[in-house]
Amino acid sequence: MTVVIRHQMEGWVREGDKNQAAAKDKIERDVAARLNFRVFFISINGKDPSDELINRFRDIPRSIRKISSERPRKGPHTPIDRTTGIPGIIFSADAIRWQTKDLVEVEGGYYCGGLCAAGITFKVERQNGKWLVKGSRMNWIS
Repeated sequence: MTVVIRHQMEGWVREGDKNQAAAKDKIERDVAARLNFRVFFISINGKDPSDELINRFRDIPRSIRKISSERPRKGPHTPIDRTTGIPGIIFSADAIRWQTKDLVEVEGGYYCGGLCAAGITFKVERQNGKWLVKGSRMNWIS
């Protein structure tokens, strides 16, 4: 699960920072800044991850929070940190399907609003004792 969450977060940071740097006008800058979230929430099987798992992401240049730190609201909404009021994005990892002892598929994705979400199946393979994301398939996007 950790490798799937890390893969999503590192990709979002990389693309968000790149898009902000490449924005050419005010509209592009506003959109890029809006989507370059400073708070990342983590959900594992719909629940809070352990403190130990949260600590594994200390090197990610964002504020990493448990899903319970998100201000709950009904319906489509932007996730908001209940302490700071800063908007964020939820990264999730859920069901694991074992293909072999060294290959799994993990259901996951992200949510940052009613029109900012995706469900993704990640192909994760163990190589030399280390789990690596080897591919992904987007199942749906909003």
